[in-house]
Amino acid sequence: PANVESTALGACLLAGLGCGYFGSTEEIKKAENDITVFSPSMDVETRKRLISGWNEAVGRALTKT
Repeated sequence: PANVESTALGACLLAGLGCGYFGSTEEIKKAENDITVFSPSMDVETRKRLISGWNEAVGRALTKT
């Protein structure tokens, strides 16, 4: 499928309809063509460094009880 996250997208679109972000299902149909696909572009070394920092921060937070 063009969108492998169709279940999550459906839930989001229905939430948008429920909270008034979308005024109708017709408005949702028009907006579906405006969906942006994001692709990762970070290099491997930067990603590893940032994840390591994140894991260190979480570890410190968990030990500060």
